[in-house]
Formats: sequence, C-alpha cells, structure tokens
Amino acid sequence: MKRLAGLVTIAGIAACSNPTVPIADRLSGSWLWVESWGGITGQVRTPSSTGETMSLRFFEPDRIELSRNGSLAGKTTYLIDHFTGSMVISYDEPIFGFSSQSIRFDGEETLILTDPCCDGFTYRFRRSS
Repeated sequence: MKRLAGLVTIAGIAACSNPTVPIADRLSGSWLWVESWGGITGQVRTPSSTGETMSLRFFEPDRIELSRNGSLAGKTTYLIDHFTGSMVISYDEPIFGFSSQSIRFDGEETLILTDPCCDGFTYRFRRSS
C-alpha cells in the first residue's frame, strides 16, 4: 500500500510539472521554411515560387528570431500554452502578423505553425540544426 501511495504521489508531481520544458528543447535551434498554404484562395507558397527564404531560430528559454532572405526581420520572446490537446505559441511582438499561432511537430524534423484566423496560413519548417 505504501508503494502504491508513493507511485500515486510521483505521478501527481509529474502531472503538475511544467509541460513547456520538453517543447522548448524540441524548438531550440534553426528551422528553414519549406512551404506555406492558406489564405482566402488556398494558395501554396514555397521558396521556389516566391523567391524568398525564411528561417526561424529558437533560443532557450524563450527567444525567437525570424530571418527573411538572410536578414533579421523580427525578434521577440514567446510563451507556449496548452489548450484542449493543442499547443499555442504566443509572441510578445507578432512575428507573422499575429500574436499567437498553433504549434505542432510532424516527427522530430518538421515544425508546423498555423495562424489563428480562418484565412490565415500554415507554415511548415524543416530543422536545419
């Protein structure tokens, strides 16, 4: 019985731990833009179709930089929140025109950010380091 009580206590402590720590570790580093899709017309944009490159760099514990065509286009701090099974990244200063986006991973090497609006875009990035 004491062993069961100990396991329940450990499980309770683990459940109350900060869920953003593993996410910050997964975000840390550089990400290259692969494609975006969305908008009213459902357009698809890629570096080839736009002639533009874009990259994100996440620095622990809470900083992000956006570069376009190799030049710094924005930097701010961020916070990760969890809402009904999804994650949201909130920026102190908007990076993509919005103060927040949903965030998810497709494996270890792909980051997907989605604008909060119905006519917004979804951005797919590939880890570069």
